[in-house]
Amino acid sequence: MDNPDSIYFIIAFVILLSYFSLSKILKRVKPARGFNTKIKKMPNHQIIDKNIKDALDLPFNDSTLDKLTSYFFNAAHHYSNDTGSLINYPGSAGTRGSKVEGLEGFARVSTMLACWVSATNNKPLKIQNGKLIDIKTYLVEGIKNGTNPKSKGYWGEFKKNDQRIVESADIAISLYLLIESHELNDQDLICVISWLKQINKIESYEGNWLLFRIVVNLVLVKLDNKDKMVHSNSAQESWQKFKKYHVGRGWFTDGQDGYIDYYNVWQMQYMLFWITKIDSEFDNLFIMQCLENFSEDYKYFISPKGVPIFGRSCCYRYAAAVPFLCKALVSGNTGDLKFAHKANQAIWQYYTQNNGLNNGCMTQGYFEEDVDLLENYSGRASSLWGLRSLSLSLLAFHNQDVISDDVKLPVEENDFHRYLPHIGFILDGRQETGEILITIEKNIANKESRFRKRSWLIKTLEKVFSRPLRVENFEAKYKNPRYSNLFLFYRK
Repeated sequence: MDNPDSIYFIIAFVILLSYFSLSKILKRVKPARGFNTKIKKMPNHQIIDKNIKDALDLPFNDSTLDKLTSYFFNAAHHYSNDTGSLINYPGSAGTRGSKVEGLEGFARVSTMLACWVSATNNKPLKIQNGKLIDIKTYLVEGIKNGTNPKSKGYWGEFKKNDQRIVESADIAISLYLLIESHELNDQDLICVISWLKQINKIESYEGNWLLFRIVVNLVLVKLDNKDKMVHSNSAQESWQKFKKYHVGRGWFTDGQDGYIDYYNVWQMQYMLFWITKIDSEFDNLFIMQCLENFSEDYKYFISPKGVPIFGRSCCYRYAAAVPFLCKALVSGNTGDLKFAHKANQAIWQYYTQNNGLNNGCMTQGYFEEDVDLLENYSGRASSLWGLRSLSLSLLAFHNQDVISDDVKLPVEENDFHRYLPHIGFILDGRQETGEILITIEKNIANKESRFRKRSWLIKTLEKVFSRPLRVENFEAKYKNPRYSNLFLFYRK
């Protein structure tokens, strides 16, 4: 091409086309506010991390529970904003933006702290400078500022398919526990009720999100005398939808024709427990059967070497023993309490020994930090759903002197082979290695899909677009024939 004008024209055209293409991509790939913000880690966190790791080598007792609660509260207090309603941790952000991630940080810690208030009669906790903090005051102030539109720490208005719907359930549970302790007065509740009531005015994904609506509305029944029937009816309507996802023995798909995954563990069973705790007459027989039957199936998933991981959001793995805690709390049976104690201790010790705790938080991965394992919606505080097992442990074990040294998990006793036809899973346990292998019946003919990590280019584009661009890895997470606790989506 000899004509220079033609060359310049082509270059200009390519630049213009690239500009418009990039503009179009930017409109579709929404930046996440604060994504590139670097948050400095708290001082001396390496020493604090080592101390908690050493403490967890010992049996779970009141001292261990106290140290764990203090460990997570210290970080929460350090990273709280001035109003106490937003907690933004260091780490890799998700798609939600810094304000919603700040709410997520507060909400996921709040239930643990509310359980602490309930279990210890509000025993103060000490922070690094030696100051004792009144926990109920810390919680009440955070909730008041988060729900007050005039506060700079206001959590904001609910939107369609908004993460605020998710986090509002933990806020509601915390409120329920604080109300039981008479920690909030009527004036405090005005903004709180108004903020929570937004959940019934917006559209959202159904699936497991229906449980958030149910919990919030059941708490509102207790708080909002004016609209009790409205909230009661909303809870029942969501429940009837959710109940259709039940496939048997307490297992649920995540939505119509959805997949079976660990959301059954750290979401479905956990929320079923709180539903029956908040309202013991709310389809109680069905819920109790779910908690009982699910735990009987699920005890074959637990090993001293973790759980066979599959599906999304494996960063919540510290909550792996939640179903046993739920069952034990509703049954009050000594055997159930001891088994829950054993399973929960095994999970916390295993993941902590493998560097799962860092900087007063749970790492964004399965063992150490591994951002490629996160979903795009997972943010800096997302892994703190793992605290659900600590919250329930405070209610179940604090001041109870539960000892489980004589209890063995099924895989510790012998090899086993079990078939769960209602979910199409075949479980094989190997006593010698501690391995538990899941074979998914409908995936048997599938080839093994390899887990893909982000390239350097994708990591660069994340900074440019100011949002995560993580590989979905759906095939590797859900479509492989087998999953084990000894390898993570792919064999190393």
